[in-house]
Amino acid sequence: MEALKGSFECKPSSWYVQIVDAVSVARRGNQEDASEDALMSLVRDEMAQFYDIANDREFGQIKQKYPNARMVLYKVSDKVEEMDR
Repeated sequence: MEALKGSFECKPSSWYVQIVDAVSVARRGNQEDASEDALMSLVRDEMAQFYDIANDREFGQIKQKYPNARMVLYKVSDKVEEMDR
């Protein structure tokens, strides 16, 4: 039984998963927490600089494609998995 227990325990998540989980918990609890909004603002600003976004229309496309932290997490996880292959 003890030998099998280790295979059922959750392994620690990656740092980016922990960040998204932390900001999402406050949102689910119906608390007025701006953590996810602040995180998404930083992420979108970084993406705009990386892709050299110059106008509001292009920035709006980023906001539409990545409306919340879970969508960003999905994309990050997808790319990390792709790089690990």
